[in-house]
Amino acid sequence: MVLSTVLRNGTKDEFIDLMQYTLADKDAMSVDIGSNTLHPGNLHILQGATARQTAIFAVDKNFSPVKLIVQCATCGAHSSFRTIRFTIPQS
Repeated sequence: MVLSTVLRNGTKDEFIDLMQYTLADKDAMSVDIGSNTLHPGNLHILQGATARQTAIFAVDKNFSPVKLIVQCATCGAHSSFRTIRFTIPQS
């Protein structure tokens, strides 16, 4: 499976944290997308800029994700980043 994301930094500071992505199916079974599969793994997004992250990873052939959960793995209390959940439309 391939995941491609575009992240935008809308804060007044640079974003230099690590992202964590999880896919979940309709039964809430989840697959963590390993940070070792993300390219680039370590983001550095300037204020007002964007960055793209891509991952290629294996999942069971019967896995059909319906949610993508995006978390910041290294954000501290200072960060305004909050976990985001996206619904994946079924085709």
